[in-house]
Amino acid sequence: FVGPGASSSLPAFTFHSTARAGALKNITLLRLDIESFATGVSCGWSIPCEECAIVDCTFKDIGGTNGNGIYFGGVRCAIIGNKVDGLINSGEHCLRIWNARRCVISNNTFHNPAASKHAIKFHNEESLALTPPEFNIVFANDLKGDVLTFEYAPQNTTKNEPLRDIIIESNYFRPKAAVTQKHLSVSGVNATVRNNLFVMDGAADNLIGMSAGRGGVEPATTDLRIFNNTFVRSDGDLGAEFVGIVLKPLSTLRVTLRNNCGKWEHSTSTGIRGII
Repeated sequence: FVGPGASSSLPAFTFHSTARAGALKNITLLRLDIESFATGVSCGWSIPCEECAIVDCTFKDIGGTNGNGIYFGGVRCAIIGNKVDGLINSGEHCLRIWNARRCVISNNTFHNPAASKHAIKFHNEESLALTPPEFNIVFANDLKGDVLTFEYAPQNTTKNEPLRDIIIESNYFRPKAAVTQKHLSVSGVNATVRNNLFVMDGAADNLIGMSAGRGGVEPATTDLRIFNNTFVRSDGDLGAEFVGIVLKPLSTLRVTLRNNCGKWEHSTSTGIRGII
């Protein structure tokens, strides 16, 4: 599928649900090549699709007058094995999720969103009064963002959009040169972050591996488990500060940290802080 390019304001494909007909169900997009649309695949807005899947699709030159690689809201859905690399024109995120429940996001490559946007932006939609995102898995993805690689949080600091029950596991975080300042930001209840690899080479000297805690008016981040993650950096200025994990004070409660490892080869001991 080849679209009109910079002038495009439409997606190549939409999972379109309506209040009258209800949620679109049981659709799979398999091995599609999509190029030069505003958005590759969209799941409408306001009514999540159900039991749909996007599998082994490739998205190229996505972004017109607006757009994201994949713009998604779904229940019992799967996004598996896709590649989104490079958002252009007025495109934004590689994957933007506005509501998801019982979904799997696995084995995708999400690289090079637009400036200041994310490889994955995962939030809720306050205005729709939907069940908050819950029971989701983000597993074994290859992620390269911009300033922030993956944001799991309300869409901005003025939105009270609770998120809960997610597993973020075995993902490969890589920086976009010196632009990247943080790989992962988590604000939600009952989240598990485990077995991820955070590569920090080539990023800003003050790069943070991950942070957790409230960023605005949403509830505090509680019942967070951070297990078996690896933070690695082999470059950087001597004495520069590299931080593996940041826990925001007063807004991060009931946290368990276990078996996390950090290795920085070119900084002094006073320039390394694993946890703040």
